[in-house]
Amino acid sequence: MPRARFHTFSLKEDITERWAIEAQLRHAQKLEAVGQLAAGIAHEINTPTQFVADNLTFLKDACKTIHALVTHYQNAFHSLHRTVPPSRRDELDQAERNSDLEFLTHEVPSPIDQVLEGAGRVAKIVRAMKEFSHPDCSEKVPADLNRAIETTITLARNEWK
Repeated sequence: MPRARFHTFSLKEDITERWAIEAQLRHAQKLEAVGQLAAGIAHEINTPTQFVADNLTFLKDACKTIHALVTHYQNAFHSLHRTVPPSRRDELDQAERNSDLEFLTHEVPSPIDQVLEGAGRVAKIVRAMKEFSHPDCSEKVPADLNRAIETTITLARNEWK
């Protein structure tokens, strides 16, 4: 009886490089998804931040206008001071002291300015986050290296403090 012959054929392929490329692709897709998420969050934060900044600017201007009006009333009151009955004059003087108007006039603008500065910083961070995570165009265009560095610094500032 003839002996059966078996032949074995094997093919080996090194797929290490393919795995590395696929891992890079998955990583790039994850980064793109994170970038899109960051851009969406940046957009959502930007709208209320703009409302805050706009309303604070209105309040700052309104405080200036009110202060100017009160100053005119004070000047008018002091020029007519003698013609006002003493009880009414005392009442108005007491109301002015109770309002602590001088303190408020001096102190109110500072917190408004500080909050406006904070809102401006939030807006700057949000813009930087949006630019960094989701560039506006998909085609290759010349980049402003200074702007890219500024954006990166804005986003990374907390890390290197």
